[in-house]
Amino acid sequence: MDLLQTIESDHLLAILCDTPCDIDDLSIFDIALRFRLETFTEFHRINPLLLQMWYQFDYLDPKENFLQIGKDWAYILRRLVLNPPLFYFSTSGQYIITSLLYVFYVLYFSYITVLRIYPYQSYTAYPQELVLWFLNAGYVTYEMLQLVLEGRGYFLDVLNYWDICIVMLWLLLALMRFVLPGLGLTAEEWGTVGNQTSIDARNKMYTIIYTALWGAQCVALWTRTASVLQRLRSTGQLLNTVLKMIVNIMVGIKILYIRICIYVYIYIFFVVVVELNMDGMSSKKQ
Repeated sequence: MDLLQTIESDHLLAILCDTPCDIDDLSIFDIALRFRLETFTEFHRINPLLLQMWYQFDYLDPKENFLQIGKDWAYILRRLVLNPPLFYFSTSGQYIITSLLYVFYVLYFSYITVLRIYPYQSYTAYPQELVLWFLNAGYVTYEMLQLVLEGRGYFLDVLNYWDICIVMLWLLLALMRFVLPGLGLTAEEWGTVGNQTSIDARNKMYTIIYTALWGAQCVALWTRTASVLQRLRSTGQLLNTVLKMIVNIMVGIKILYIRICIYVYIYIFFVVVVELNMDGMSSKKQ
């Protein structure tokens, strides 16, 4: 921190922070993000650099001064209208586009949910459902590609665990929707046979499990939208605080579980020792 404080030029400081070092070719920014060095990001000289990287595409341009405060939505929309390339290639533009696409994806998923399409119904009768499964394939492919490219770094983000749950639910739902009905399962197990009606098929265990997984996916996708609010000033700090509280609660539960196990083991040990002593004393008396 003291060394960075001596650098007066923001451009020179940005170049130094973005230059790879001999630690796995990581820059100072990469090291701070990987090891979650929050004290480094709170350094007052770093904030202008992060703002410049967030709003500007060519943030090391010496002709432009570094931003000191965040921009409002009017500034972002003005850039979108007047200079679309700089908007789309900036970090903020990419984040806004990704967030909007995800919101539209969740809304379309909700629309399909309202239609109440059950697994015993033919998917060819609902082309809009096939569109959803096409979008789901893109979602799963993106997460798999991100896992391959980032490796172990993929698991450093808490939200990626949520994405893994969403991917697993989609795979299970796709298996029940398209694969299992054609792999040995009879129509009596998942569909209608003879005089059975749609109500009978709806009450079968196969349909109940499918709808339960679909409901869990509803919860997962809608709660995932909270990540979109992380970048907003009004909700970002609150969400980060909630995530830290959840982590602390999980750590507390883990510690409580370990203590309970230790107490149980100690109790069992003393009970066994007492019983052995009692057996030894009774055998001596005999």
